Amino acid sequence: MIKAILFDLDGTLLDSAPDFIHSLNTLLERNGKTKLPNDLIRQNVSDGSIKLIEIGFKIKPSDDNFDDLRRQLLNLYDDNLLKWANIFHDVEHLINFIESQNIIWGVVTNKPSYFSKKILARIPIFNNCAVLVTSDDVKNMKPDPEGISKACNEIGVFSKNVIYVGDHIKDMIAAEKAGCLPIACRYGYYNDQKNDLQKYLYADSVHDLKTKICKVIDERQR
Repeated sequence: MIKAILFDLDGTLLDSAPDFIHSLNTLLERNGKTKLPNDLIRQNVSDGSIKLIEIGFKIKPSDDNFDDLRRQLLNLYDDNLLKWANIFHDVEHLINFIESQNIIWGVVTNKPSYFSKKILARIPIFNNCAVLVTSDDVKNMKPDPEGISKACNEIGVFSKNVIYVGDHIKDMIAAEKAGCLPIACRYGYYNDQKNDLQKYLYADSVHDLKTKICKVIDERQR
């Protein structure tokens, strides 16, 4: 029986790419660099600020300027938080459905706690989130299962009774290692590599995700 559903945040519940696109391209312009195409930034959002600095400035973390540029990017992102980003279409309907089934839900993300807490606090539909595990709460981020296992422990549910939903292959690996049932969101930021997610149960929209979740709940209750 499914007792809880855990979600990744960026690219799964929240379309945060518009805020990152504006922030990174602003930083690039300030430093005399060429702006990146929106789609290229969107495809790399799930890999975080380190990856965005790498692709934007074509440098590695060992570069002397890397840490300062990353700090500037995160400051810009903080200034722009939720100015353009929003939940994906039908997420509110999905969360309302989950709660109507008396199923616990929460978030396990590689996003830092500072930003994750701000986002959950500012979006009303996230008010009933039962557990939030961020990159600051674990030693090892996804694809390590530590965060998902921690969330399961905090809500008191065995992982075999938990669905984990994410848009990246690392989400699926972490879910499998934790003993949860993974569902892949191919509408998210990893959609340029959809084939990597085909071996999992997957959804191509939030509406489709609700259908897949209903199917799993029905199968597990038989």
